[in-house]
Amino acid sequence: MTDIIELLQQGGIPRRSADGLKAVAERLNCEVAVVHAIVDVESNGSGIDAKGRVKVLFEKHRFYKNLPASKRAAAVKAGLGRKVWISPKNGGYKDQPSNEAALAMLIKAVEWCRANGTDEAAALKSASYGTGQVLGENFALCGWASVQAFVADMCQHENKHVDAMIGFLVGSGLADEMRARDFDAVARVYNGSGQVETYGGKMRKAYAAFTGKEATIESTVRAAGLRIGSEGYRVEALQKRLDELGFPVRVDGDFGENTRKAVVAFQAVHGLEVDGVVGALTQLALDVAKTSIPEARATATIADLRDQGSSTIKEADKTQAVSVVTGAVAVAGAANEAGVFDKIKQASDAAAAMAEPLGVLVSLVSENWWLLAGGAGVALYFFAKRIKETRLAGHQAGRIV
Repeated sequence: MTDIIELLQQGGIPRRSADGLKAVAERLNCEVAVVHAIVDVESNGSGIDAKGRVKVLFEKHRFYKNLPASKRAAAVKAGLGRKVWISPKNGGYKDQPSNEAALAMLIKAVEWCRANGTDEAAALKSASYGTGQVLGENFALCGWASVQAFVADMCQHENKHVDAMIGFLVGSGLADEMRARDFDAVARVYNGSGQVETYGGKMRKAYAAFTGKEATIESTVRAAGLRIGSEGYRVEALQKRLDELGFPVRVDGDFGENTRKAVVAFQAVHGLEVDGVVGALTQLALDVAKTSIPEARATATIADLRDQGSSTIKEADKTQAVSVVTGAVAVAGAANEAGVFDKIKQASDAAAAMAEPLGVLVSLVSENWWLLAGGAGVALYFFAKRIKETRLAGHQAGRIV
């Protein structure tokens, strides 16, 4: 098998063809014009550089996340990782001014993984590839068995780039939307909220240029109903109703993938056509449905959630344990000898200097810094307790899975 670095460096990748686009359309049983419209709008030109190599963009913040925690600091030091994403206008990609530089950084990350006993998949998953700049992390969603196989195919033919783009949409549950020429739904998933009108419009325009006709949605239910890509107060009301009925979803007025999943789940439970679209029948079912929370969920306890492996309860337990230790150490004065609360003491000294008018109270805290530490411990304990109670209430009401 050819080494992945050699594949990334090799040129001569064949460009996408009309036959390749037609083959994708036939597999989906949708119009070729739909595939053309999506690829033309989302491709931003070719996925191959002047030397015939796949175009890539390395994402340092994704590499940081994909690495084991013990390796992250070293990756940052090597200039390959960072905790947060930085936008291009703020210099986030200044070290990747060309595909040559981007490929060099990806290859450096692969070599770094090999030298540091880390799976090279962490590096390969952290770059986007080809015509649609599909992120390596999405290899399985797009239909590949491994990220190595995904990257190898991206280096073989630009038709594979199209397969990845459309595979991403199909994996996101949008096959029906593509068949229905629902370009707003495609734009919502591929471009994100806030970009639906812009990119949906561009795709409709591209479709019209290719076919000479408007990209109409023939299904009246889909055209008039709430669906992925919809926004506004009606979506917010839908989300609140789904939440009430035990289908948890974020209430934000944006009909995205999670809202679609909740609608699909509701439709399946109530014997409706499962299409993820809120038409008249689905809306009627939502209006008359009654909340049905299983007794085991309604009467659950924090201990039950702990036994079920709730990460929220687990972290809150840890926080309370730390708060208890903090309070005990503060009261005992042991932290003074150990130097654990030096920073807290320094903070209280500074507070005394700035708040002299508070007189006796601030002086008391400054001279007896352990009071501040003990207070922090108590506050931390009750904060964690409140988190547990909120998590339990959400579980009992069916709002949290």
